[in-house]
Amino acid sequence: MTPILPHERTILSINVGSSSIKSAIFNRDQRVDININYIGLKKQTVKITFKNITTHENKIFSLFIGDDLDLAASTLISLLNTAIRTLDWKKPSIIGHRVKFAGHGADIEKLSPRIEQILEFNDYLSSRHNKLCLSVISHAKSSFKETQQFIVRDQAVSDLSLHTPNEIPFESKIIRRYGLISHGYHGLASKACLRTLEKKYGIPNFTGLLTQIGSGVSVTAIVNGAISYNSMKFAACDGPVMHNRSGSQPLGLVLRMLKYGFPANRLSEAVNRNSGIYGLSDLPSNSTVTVEEILGDEQHKEACDNYLLSIACEIFRLTSKNKDLHHFIFSGGLATRHPWLAPKILQIAKIINPDEADELTRQLKNGSHTASTAFTEIYLVDIDEHEIIRNILLTPKPSPIIFDTTGSICEVAGTTIGKVLHGITPTDYSAISINFADTPFDLKAPPPLAYIFAGTDRSSFFVRASVARSREIPTLFINSIKTAKKLINRSIYLDTPTRTIIEYD
Repeated sequence: MTPILPHERTILSINVGSSSIKSAIFNRDQRVDININYIGLKKQTVKITFKNITTHENKIFSLFIGDDLDLAASTLISLLNTAIRTLDWKKPSIIGHRVKFAGHGADIEKLSPRIEQILEFNDYLSSRHNKLCLSVISHAKSSFKETQQFIVRDQAVSDLSLHTPNEIPFESKIIRRYGLISHGYHGLASKACLRTLEKKYGIPNFTGLLTQIGSGVSVTAIVNGAISYNSMKFAACDGPVMHNRSGSQPLGLVLRMLKYGFPANRLSEAVNRNSGIYGLSDLPSNSTVTVEEILGDEQHKEACDNYLLSIACEIFRLTSKNKDLHHFIFSGGLATRHPWLAPKILQIAKIINPDEADELTRQLKNGSHTASTAFTEIYLVDIDEHEIIRNILLTPKPSPIIFDTTGSICEVAGTTIGKVLHGITPTDYSAISINFADTPFDLKAPPPLAYIFAGTDRSSFFVRASVARSREIPTLFINSIKTAKKLINRSIYLDTPTRTIIEYD
């Protein structure tokens, strides 16, 4: 990707959540932010903010979109077009879409049908993020036909996983077979926080805990500026109780629901949507009550207390592993608009005592974004993910090699990581076996980690595909021999359902 000079392009950043869409149009040193909040409730709030533009006044108004995600997406694109025409700006020539559940890959990647298919495939991981994201992408492509469009992944780490295999309590063959790796999320928010600490407070290599409290909630451990843990690991419902997401619940709870007849096709909606603080408050997720109103309503005190306790428990768990963590960042709309939350949560987590909580609250009440006692420091950070997205678009880092698998077909679903060998050697069965039509195939040989079949005629691999299915070995058919030959002797990440092949070594 060729770097884009800031003065050459109008850049559009779109940050889709599960209940909001935030966007920013950059034109030299001027900027317009357009946000639609509370999607899913009966009434939405729209905010249009002009920065370094004195000819226009900021606006706040209401819409009644409800839970119509496509209408929310089309409304945003319409508002963006209106702003561009009003300001007489050129249409953006580059758009960055913040996405979460797009599978493992580069921080930034050109939007393609394959990426959209992966977003559709991973829809089960998100409350509504992927559905809303796909709607926004569809309307953006239709309205800005000449625009380069990219996805910017929100993964906390670009590596294959935050975990080492010995930290995942399953057999190694299960870990490999089902791709039990976690990248973590709220990665862009983490980058924005660390950038603010360095620029504003002169802290280049922060060590401590970052707690994000918005619609999504996450706790992230950072050591010397690098993320070492993130509570939103595999899906949006991981970690503490959130806006309308259940938070981590015992696996037995889900198994019980299924065993007692709960429809499997409704499980994602129940865990990801009709739950969280709305579930604790016994309110429908499409009511008129916002999370902020729940937090400030004495009627919902018990729900609020349990919500805060779930966040505090995650912090307690991490600080129990590392007693030297005394620095705490709190970011996200709820944390910065309600400074009392940070000391309250740390008190519940047994990090500070009531007197320290009172002192920290007193300091933060004066409008300060920092507070400290003898042993504890708190930073309240207003994050700007759009600036991070813009910077990534302007100065992309080298990306791993992503192989073109257009036209490939998943024979057996699964995920694995390993070295690709032609056929398989008798001494190494911990590899991915690539087969061409004329490759010898030993039915009695021990199975490899995965198969890649490559040829112009899929029927040539009928017997081999049957063997793979009977042994439950992840298998991908590729109709490009040229691409397949490039894979030999490379170490790759292979995800057959999404037809993803990425060099990782």
